[in-house]
Amino acid sequence: MTLLLLLTIAPLVSLCDSFCQVHSARINPHPSTSGRQSIVSLAVGGRDDETLRVPDSANSRGLKVAQLLGLVEGNESGENNQAIRDCIDSLDEGESLSENPDMVPLLGYYNVSSIIPVKDTDRPVGGKWNAFELQESYQHLLPPNEDQAASSIAQVINLVTFRVLTWTVKVLLRGDAYLLPLKEREDIVAKNKATDEENSRTNVLSPRTVRANFDPPRIFFGKRIGFSIGPASSVVLDTPFCDDCIRIGKGSRGTLFVFQRTAADDSVLRLLKRRLVPRRTLVSSFGAISGFCLLASIQIRRFRLLLFPISLLAGLCTVALALSTGGIVEDSKPSSTAA
Repeated sequence: MTLLLLLTIAPLVSLCDSFCQVHSARINPHPSTSGRQSIVSLAVGGRDDETLRVPDSANSRGLKVAQLLGLVEGNESGENNQAIRDCIDSLDEGESLSENPDMVPLLGYYNVSSIIPVKDTDRPVGGKWNAFELQESYQHLLPPNEDQAASSIAQVINLVTFRVLTWTVKVLLRGDAYLLPLKEREDIVAKNKATDEENSRTNVLSPRTVRANFDPPRIFFGKRIGFSIGPASSVVLDTPFCDDCIRIGKGSRGTLFVFQRTAADDSVLRLLKRRLVPRRTLVSSFGAISGFCLLASIQIRRFRLLLFPISLLAGLCTVALALSTGGIVEDSKPSSTAA
């Protein structure tokens, strides 16, 4: 359905985009950190070259991080997956963490350097958008939204960029992360093993495990058009290791992620502040265009060859927008632990 939406909406978006080029987003983000135990005195700004480099080679953990990055580079075919798993296991520091871990060191900007799924057919990043060419993928951890409860320890920003025909499409998920208590972590592990013991690779989740509750997807089509469609969603993600260079993520069923720190990216904040067209407005607008053009094609015969295709195209957009999940897969709706 997402594919149908993009292929039908593309010509109309191109026309709209040409009229919107005089407009640009103006953003002045000001996330608050007051009253948050884990966010006091935090600065998530750009990291200098010193913090982005691999740790001292004399340190055994630094050597393992360097080895991991070497395995990740050029692993498009997945031939290094098992070696990456073994290296991540050797870095796991979950057993040494207390039940109230300091989450400040995890915050920052990251690209998704590697994904090791539980099954080869899994697509943990991008959801249904994987039908298109993936260009970039990021997961940023930023200070919590000031509008959320004090228990939120961070905002999670997932941003993926795809190429659809000649257009660039950005899909952004913004969510609030909450630490999970021991009992809930144990219940998640037990449930996953009971429902899919063969594929579940997680025996324990560390105290740094969070549940991220995401807003509906925000889709940016071209440079000016943005809209929000689809349901809210939720995932569970553990962080068995983090330093000044990388962050290791582990999904509740065992999917592994290697996130590498990057410099601060203001474009993400601009996307968060961009005005979006709600689904209801889109559906009603395209429905009205479809109905008007269909009626006009009947009344004005000489323009029928022009108006009827427009009516059909707008009608397809209406149906696609009404049914689209925004790329969210079925098992990652709010109560899910998929990751």
